[in-house]
Amino acid sequence: SGHSEKIHNYCESKGIDVKQIRLSLIVQKMLDAEKAGVCFTKHPVTGDENQIVIEAAYGLGEALVSGTITPDTYILEKASGKLVEDYISEQNEKLVLDTANTGTKSVNVAPELRDARKLSKNQLKEVFEVSLKIESHYGMPMDIEWAYENGKLFILQARPVTV
Repeated sequence: SGHSEKIHNYCESKGIDVKQIRLSLIVQKMLDAEKAGVCFTKHPVTGDENQIVIEAAYGLGEALVSGTITPDTYILEKASGKLVEDYISEQNEKLVLDTANTGTKSVNVAPELRDARKLSKNQLKEVFEVSLKIESHYGMPMDIEWAYENGKLFILQARPVTV
């Protein structure tokens, strides 16, 4: 096809042996997340490696990452898992999948949930524990994107923390 010819020409122009290229394709399910967020296994502002910072919001994580909503922020002591500080933010809208239009849409958060903690104690503990395992695996502080769908935790992405 035209694409493979373009790739071949590009590689040739850069002196890359096309036969040595190994490609992988990752297909990842689009989650219809009830809650989503990020976890930094070192404080992203202060650089304190003794603290883990977890941010959480209702709906898809795209709204949190883009900065259109202010998430809850939970700061935990890495050694003990003790909650040191938390900031619970009001969230009036959330981003959800729009199955009719194969995209996303913003919907209202139920009034009784707007001022509530986004993560239960058990969910906070689960995100904390899984994040520590990821950090241990990579041997460095990590920035981890996560989501809950139907009450189950999914890890979407993990990369080294940049402060």
